[in-house]
Amino acid sequence: RDAMSHGRWAEKAMHELGFPNTYTFTKAIAEHLILQVCAADGPEAHIVRPSIVGPAWAAPFPGWAGDRPSTIVAGAVLLAKRGVRVFRGSKHPTPAVPVDLVAAAIMEAMAGVGGTPAGGATGHSGVRHATVDASQADWIPSFRLLMERLFQVLALRGDLSLVEAGFLAKLLRWSENETAFWLLDLLANVLPICIASLLCAACSVIARMLGLGAETWKDRCKMMSLMSSYSRLPVLFAPFSAPSSAWKFQSKLRLPSDWDPVEYSLLIHRAAVTFARNPTKTPTYSSQRESADAFAELRVVAPCGLLKDAL
Repeated sequence: RDAMSHGRWAEKAMHELGFPNTYTFTKAIAEHLILQVCAADGPEAHIVRPSIVGPAWAAPFPGWAGDRPSTIVAGAVLLAKRGVRVFRGSKHPTPAVPVDLVAAAIMEAMAGVGGTPAGGATGHSGVRHATVDASQADWIPSFRLLMERLFQVLALRGDLSLVEAGFLAKLLRWSENETAFWLLDLLANVLPICIASLLCAACSVIARMLGLGAETWKDRCKMMSLMSSYSRLPVLFAPFSAPSSAWKFQSKLRLPSDWDPVEYSLLIHRAAVTFARNPTKTPTYSSQRESADAFAELRVVAPCGLLKDAL
Protein backbone atom coordinates (compact mmCIF):
# COMPACT_ATOMS: atom_id res chain seq x y z
CA ARG A 1 0.00 0.00 0.00
CA ASP A 2 2.89 2.32 0.73
CA ALA A 3 4.35 1.72 -2.74
CA MET A 4 0.96 2.58 -4.28
CA SER A 5 0.73 5.89 -2.39
CA HIS A 6 3.76 8.03 -1.49
CA GLY A 7 6.30 5.17 -1.54
CA ARG A 8 8.64 6.58 1.12
CA TRP A 9 8.77 3.39 3.17
CA ALA A 10 9.22 1.24 0.07
CA GLU A 11 12.07 3.42 -1.19
CA LYS A 12 13.78 3.29 2.21
CA ALA A 13 13.48 -0.51 2.31
CA MET A 14 14.79 -0.79 -1.27
CA HIS A 15 17.99 1.09 -0.44
CA GLU A 16 18.54 -0.66 2.89
CA LEU A 17 18.21 -4.07 1.24
CA GLY A 18 20.71 -3.13 -1.46
CA PHE A 19 18.50 -3.08 -4.55
CA PRO A 20 19.86 -0.71 -7.25
CA ASN A 21 16.44 0.33 -8.63
CA THR A 22 12.70 -0.22 -8.39
CA TYR A 23 12.78 -2.75 -11.23
CA THR A 24 14.81 -5.31 -9.27
CA PHE A 25 13.05 -4.44 -6.00
CA THR A 26 9.52 -5.00 -7.31
CA LYS A 27 10.55 -8.26 -8.99
CA ALA A 28 11.93 -9.53 -5.68
CA ILE A 29 8.71 -8.57 -3.89
CA ALA A 30 6.63 -10.35 -6.55
CA GLU A 31 8.72 -13.52 -6.19
CA HIS A 32 8.29 -13.59 -2.41
CA LEU A 33 4.53 -13.03 -2.67
CA ILE A 34 4.12 -15.82 -5.24
CA LEU A 35 6.13 -18.32 -3.20
CA GLN A 36 4.29 -17.34 -0.03
CA VAL A 37 0.82 -17.67 -1.53
CA CYS A 38 1.63 -20.95 -3.30
CA ALA A 39 3.16 -22.43 -0.13
CA ALA A 40 -0.05 -21.62 1.76
CA ASP A 41 -2.57 -22.68 -0.89
CA GLY A 42 -0.80 -25.72 -2.26
CA PRO A 43 -0.03 -25.12 -5.99
CA GLU A 44 3.56 -25.54 -7.08
CA ALA A 45 5.45 -22.34 -7.81
CA HIS A 46 7.86 -22.26 -10.73
CA ILE A 47 9.81 -19.00 -10.99
CA VAL A 48 12.45 -18.67 -13.70
CA ARG A 49 14.80 -15.80 -13.01
CA PRO A 50 16.69 -14.64 -16.14
CA SER A 51 19.34 -11.96 -16.28
CA ILE A 52 19.23 -9.46 -19.17
CA VAL A 53 17.40 -11.19 -22.02
CA GLY A 54 19.00 -10.67 -25.43
CA PRO A 55 18.26 -11.79 -29.01
CA ALA A 56 17.94 -15.48 -29.78
CA TRP A 57 21.00 -17.54 -30.64
CA ALA A 58 19.19 -20.18 -32.70
CA ALA A 59 15.40 -20.37 -32.27
CA PRO A 60 13.03 -19.41 -33.80
CA PHE A 61 15.93 -18.02 -35.89
CA PRO A 62 19.27 -16.41 -35.06
CA GLY A 63 18.87 -12.83 -33.90
CA TRP A 64 15.13 -12.94 -33.21
CA ALA A 65 14.35 -10.09 -30.80
CA GLY A 66 10.56 -9.93 -30.69
CA ASP A 67 8.36 -7.28 -32.25
CA ARG A 68 9.93 -4.33 -30.46
CA PRO A 69 13.40 -3.50 -29.11
CA SER A 70 14.19 -4.18 -25.47
CA THR A 71 17.14 -4.34 -23.07
CA ILE A 72 20.50 -4.33 -24.89
CA VAL A 73 18.91 -3.97 -28.33
CA ALA A 74 16.86 -0.97 -27.11
CA GLY A 75 20.02 0.75 -25.89
CA ALA A 76 21.72 0.12 -29.23
CA VAL A 77 18.68 1.43 -31.13
CA LEU A 78 18.68 4.64 -29.09
CA LEU A 79 22.34 5.19 -29.94
CA ALA A 80 21.76 4.39 -33.62
CA LYS A 81 18.77 6.78 -33.77
CA ARG A 82 20.64 9.46 -31.77
CA GLY A 83 18.00 9.35 -29.04
CA VAL A 84 20.80 9.27 -26.47
CA ARG A 85 24.51 9.79 -26.98
CA VAL A 86 26.26 7.96 -24.17
CA PHE A 87 25.81 4.93 -21.93
CA ARG A 88 28.13 3.94 -19.15
CA GLY A 89 30.14 0.82 -19.95
CA SER A 90 32.83 -1.20 -18.27
CA LYS A 91 35.20 -4.03 -19.17
CA HIS A 92 33.15 -6.63 -17.26
CA PRO A 93 30.91 -9.07 -19.20
CA THR A 94 27.30 -8.07 -19.74
CA PRO A 95 24.94 -10.29 -17.68
CA ALA A 96 22.97 -11.22 -20.81
CA VAL A 97 21.39 -14.47 -21.92
CA PRO A 98 19.78 -15.36 -25.30
CA VAL A 99 15.99 -15.50 -25.19
CA ASP A 100 15.79 -19.02 -26.64
CA LEU A 101 17.91 -20.36 -23.76
CA VAL A 102 15.54 -18.65 -21.32
CA ALA A 103 12.56 -20.23 -23.10
CA ALA A 104 14.19 -23.66 -22.77
CA ALA A 105 14.73 -23.07 -19.03
CA ILE A 106 11.05 -22.15 -18.64
CA MET A 107 9.96 -25.33 -20.40
CA GLU A 108 12.24 -27.40 -18.14
CA ALA A 109 10.76 -25.72 -15.06
CA MET A 110 7.21 -26.46 -16.27
CA ALA A 111 8.14 -30.08 -16.90
CA GLY A 112 9.79 -30.36 -13.49
CA VAL A 113 13.23 -31.30 -14.85
CA GLY A 114 16.64 -29.74 -14.40
CA GLY A 115 17.44 -30.68 -10.80
CA THR A 116 17.07 -28.69 -7.61
CA PRO A 117 16.00 -25.06 -8.10
CA ALA A 118 18.20 -22.18 -6.97
CA GLY A 119 17.97 -20.87 -3.46
CA GLY A 120 17.95 -24.28 -1.76
CA ALA A 121 14.35 -25.15 -2.66
CA THR A 122 13.45 -28.80 -2.86
CA GLY A 123 11.02 -30.74 -4.99
CA HIS A 124 9.63 -28.93 -8.02
CA SER A 125 8.94 -25.52 -6.44
CA GLY A 126 11.27 -22.55 -6.11
CA VAL A 127 13.40 -20.19 -8.20
CA ARG A 128 15.54 -21.31 -11.11
CA HIS A 129 18.29 -19.14 -12.59
CA ALA A 130 18.10 -18.75 -16.36
CA THR A 131 21.49 -17.05 -16.49
CA VAL A 132 24.89 -17.77 -17.97
CA ASP A 133 26.87 -19.64 -15.32
CA ALA A 134 29.94 -18.02 -13.76
CA SER A 135 32.13 -20.58 -15.54
CA GLN A 136 31.07 -19.10 -18.91
CA ALA A 137 30.47 -15.47 -17.94
CA ASP A 138 33.52 -14.27 -19.89
CA TRP A 139 32.01 -15.68 -23.07
CA ILE A 140 29.53 -12.77 -23.11
CA PRO A 141 30.96 -9.48 -24.45
CA SER A 142 31.06 -6.43 -22.20
CA PHE A 143 28.55 -3.66 -22.84
CA ARG A 144 31.40 -1.31 -23.74
CA LEU A 145 32.73 -3.74 -26.34
CA LEU A 146 29.23 -4.29 -27.76
CA MET A 147 28.71 -0.55 -28.21
CA GLU A 148 32.19 0.04 -29.66
CA ARG A 149 31.49 -2.65 -32.25
CA LEU A 150 28.09 -1.09 -32.90
CA PHE A 151 29.73 2.25 -33.73
CA GLN A 152 32.08 0.43 -36.11
CA VAL A 153 29.18 -1.31 -37.84
CA LEU A 154 27.17 1.93 -38.13
CA ALA A 155 30.19 3.75 -39.54
CA LEU A 156 30.90 1.00 -42.08
CA ARG A 157 27.26 1.03 -43.13
CA GLY A 158 27.33 4.79 -43.55
CA ASP A 159 24.71 5.39 -40.84
CA LEU A 160 27.28 7.41 -38.86
CA SER A 161 30.20 9.45 -40.13
CA LEU A 162 33.61 8.27 -38.99
CA VAL A 163 33.93 11.49 -36.99
CA GLU A 164 30.69 10.90 -35.11
CA ALA A 165 31.44 7.22 -34.52
CA GLY A 166 34.87 8.09 -33.13
CA PHE A 167 33.42 10.78 -30.89
CA LEU A 168 30.77 8.40 -29.50
CA ALA A 169 33.46 5.78 -28.83
CA LYS A 170 35.45 8.41 -26.94
CA LEU A 171 32.41 9.36 -24.85
CA LEU A 172 31.88 5.68 -24.06
CA ARG A 173 35.45 5.32 -22.78
CA TRP A 174 35.22 8.51 -20.70
CA SER A 175 31.96 7.31 -19.15
CA GLU A 176 33.67 4.39 -17.43
CA ASN A 177 34.50 6.90 -14.72
CA GLU A 178 31.34 7.37 -12.63
CA THR A 179 31.75 11.12 -12.12
CA ALA A 180 32.45 11.66 -15.80
CA PHE A 181 29.39 9.61 -16.73
CA TRP A 182 27.04 11.69 -14.60
CA LEU A 183 28.36 14.87 -16.22
CA LEU A 184 28.23 13.44 -19.75
CA ASP A 185 24.74 12.06 -19.16
CA LEU A 186 23.52 15.50 -18.12
CA LEU A 187 25.18 17.34 -21.01
CA ALA A 188 24.70 14.81 -23.81
CA ASN A 189 21.50 12.94 -22.89
CA VAL A 190 19.27 14.96 -20.56
CA LEU A 191 19.96 18.63 -21.33
CA PRO A 192 19.41 18.51 -25.14
CA ILE A 193 16.04 16.78 -24.65
CA CYS A 194 15.00 19.31 -21.98
CA ILE A 195 15.87 22.23 -24.26
CA ALA A 196 14.10 20.65 -27.23
CA SER A 197 11.01 19.93 -25.07
CA LEU A 198 10.83 23.57 -23.91
CA LEU A 199 11.17 24.86 -27.47
CA CYS A 200 8.54 22.41 -28.68
CA ALA A 201 6.12 23.48 -25.92
CA ALA A 202 6.67 27.16 -26.78
CA CYS A 203 6.05 26.52 -30.47
CA SER A 204 2.91 24.56 -29.59
CA VAL A 205 1.52 27.51 -27.60
CA ILE A 206 2.31 29.94 -30.41
CA ALA A 207 0.80 27.63 -33.04
CA ARG A 208 -2.36 27.24 -30.96
CA MET A 209 -2.68 31.02 -30.57
CA LEU A 210 -2.20 31.62 -34.29
CA GLY A 211 -4.17 28.58 -35.43
CA LEU A 212 -1.21 27.21 -37.38
CA GLY A 213 -0.72 23.46 -37.17
CA ALA A 214 -1.58 23.15 -33.47
CA GLU A 215 -2.23 19.39 -33.72
CA THR A 216 1.12 18.83 -35.40
CA TRP A 217 2.97 20.56 -32.57
CA LYS A 218 0.87 18.72 -30.02
CA ASP A 219 2.04 15.41 -31.48
CA ARG A 220 5.62 16.64 -31.46
CA CYS A 221 5.32 17.55 -27.78
CA LYS A 222 4.12 14.01 -27.06
CA MET A 223 7.13 12.67 -28.90
CA MET A 224 9.46 14.90 -26.90
CA SER A 225 7.84 13.66 -23.69
CA LEU A 226 8.57 10.10 -24.81
CA MET A 227 12.16 11.03 -25.65
CA SER A 228 12.51 12.55 -22.20
CA SER A 229 11.66 9.19 -20.63
CA TYR A 230 14.18 7.48 -22.94
CA SER A 231 16.91 9.89 -21.84
CA ARG A 232 16.77 8.36 -18.35
CA LEU A 233 17.60 4.85 -19.59
CA PRO A 234 21.41 5.20 -19.46
CA VAL A 235 21.20 5.82 -15.69
CA LEU A 236 18.83 2.87 -15.22
CA PHE A 237 21.12 0.65 -17.31
CA ALA A 238 24.30 1.63 -15.43
CA PRO A 239 24.27 -1.12 -12.74
CA PHE A 240 24.15 -3.72 -15.52
CA SER A 241 26.08 -2.03 -18.35
CA ALA A 242 28.93 -0.92 -16.07
CA PRO A 243 29.11 -3.13 -12.98
CA SER A 244 32.01 -2.41 -10.63
CA SER A 245 32.73 -6.16 -10.62
CA ALA A 246 31.65 -9.00 -12.86
CA TRP A 247 28.22 -10.55 -12.35
CA LYS A 248 28.71 -14.18 -11.32
CA PHE A 249 25.67 -16.48 -11.28
CA GLN A 250 25.34 -20.11 -10.28
CA SER A 251 23.21 -21.76 -12.92
CA LYS A 252 22.71 -25.09 -14.67
CA LEU A 253 22.25 -23.25 -17.96
CA ARG A 254 25.14 -23.63 -20.42
CA LEU A 255 25.85 -21.84 -23.66
CA PRO A 256 25.59 -23.96 -26.85
CA SER A 257 28.69 -25.77 -28.08
CA ASP A 258 28.76 -23.61 -31.24
CA TRP A 259 28.63 -20.35 -29.26
CA ASP A 260 30.63 -17.47 -30.72
CA PRO A 261 30.77 -14.12 -28.83
CA VAL A 262 31.59 -12.12 -31.97
CA GLU A 263 28.72 -13.67 -33.91
CA TYR A 264 26.32 -12.96 -31.05
CA SER A 265 27.49 -9.34 -31.07
CA LEU A 266 26.57 -9.20 -34.75
CA LEU A 267 23.11 -10.58 -33.98
CA ILE A 268 22.57 -7.77 -31.46
CA HIS A 269 23.82 -5.17 -33.93
CA ARG A 270 21.66 -6.54 -36.75
CA ALA A 271 18.57 -6.41 -34.56
CA ALA A 272 19.39 -2.82 -33.53
CA VAL A 273 19.95 -1.67 -37.13
CA THR A 274 16.73 -3.36 -38.26
CA PHE A 275 14.62 -1.75 -35.54
CA ALA A 276 16.27 1.63 -36.16
CA ARG A 277 15.27 1.46 -39.82
CA ASN A 278 11.83 -0.07 -39.34
CA PRO A 279 10.56 -0.49 -35.74
CA THR A 280 7.76 -2.84 -36.83
CA LYS A 281 9.77 -5.32 -38.87
CA THR A 282 12.07 -8.14 -37.80
CA PRO A 283 13.89 -10.03 -40.61
CA THR A 284 14.03 -13.82 -40.66
CA TYR A 285 17.09 -15.94 -41.33
CA SER A 286 17.22 -19.70 -41.75
CA SER A 287 20.69 -20.18 -40.27
CA GLN A 288 23.39 -18.46 -38.26
CA ARG A 289 25.53 -18.22 -41.38
CA GLU A 290 22.77 -16.46 -43.31
CA SER A 291 22.28 -14.06 -40.40
CA ALA A 292 25.99 -13.23 -40.32
CA ASP A 293 26.01 -12.81 -44.11
CA ALA A 294 23.61 -9.87 -43.67
CA PHE A 295 26.70 -7.87 -42.70
CA ALA A 296 29.02 -9.38 -45.30
CA GLU A 297 28.63 -6.53 -47.79
CA LEU A 298 29.31 -3.31 -45.91
CA ARG A 299 30.29 0.05 -47.35
CA VAL A 300 33.74 0.80 -45.99
CA VAL A 301 33.50 4.50 -46.81
CA ALA A 302 30.72 6.63 -45.31
CA PRO A 303 28.60 8.54 -47.88
CA CYS A 304 29.65 11.92 -46.45
CA GLY A 305 33.04 11.58 -48.17
CA LEU A 306 36.68 11.01 -47.28
CA LEU A 307 37.53 14.69 -46.86
CA LYS A 308 34.89 15.32 -44.17
CA ASP A 309 35.89 12.16 -42.29
CA ALA A 310 39.56 13.14 -42.49
CA LEU A 311 38.73 16.51 -40.98
